[in-house]
Amino acid sequence: MINPDNEAEYGFYIPGRPYTKKNSGRYVGKGRFLPSKQYSKYEKQAIPVLVSQKDKQGLEEPIAYPVVVTAIYTMKNRAGWPDLVGLMQATADILESAGILEDDRVIVMWDGSRIAGVDKEHPGTQILIRSWTNTKWFNPIELDPFYQRRMNEHDV
Repeated sequence: MINPDNEAEYGFYIPGRPYTKKNSGRYVGKGRFLPSKQYSKYEKQAIPVLVSQKDKQGLEEPIAYPVVVTAIYTMKNRAGWPDLVGLMQATADILESAGILEDDRVIVMWDGSRIAGVDKEHPGTQILIRSWTNTKWFNPIELDPFYQRRMNEHDV
């Protein structure tokens, strides 16, 4: 579906300290890096949790229309404090890997995302995904070639 008729909203929670992909990445040659070991472990733990939450919300197909994402990160402590952009990139990749987003480029805005603080007992990531409906501001379907191809594929 390119543009839902009504506004859709989904909420997710990933328990555990969030990690970025880039910190301590491992060089594997020819300009290629593997994600950090911490991120790989975090992703492996997060995907089944997200898939379970996706199924409970009745999200049968990956989201293929423009969305706004809000991600609120809570860290376990201040050690290895990450940058917000790196966390958002990691979250987008995990949402795609879990089959929640068809492609992470369907995210047209990160609204209110932030590192909220430290919680030693309950670090984690709260995620809210909403349909992008404000086409008066800008219309990603008209701007992005990705959506143009999808519209042509589906004769929308």
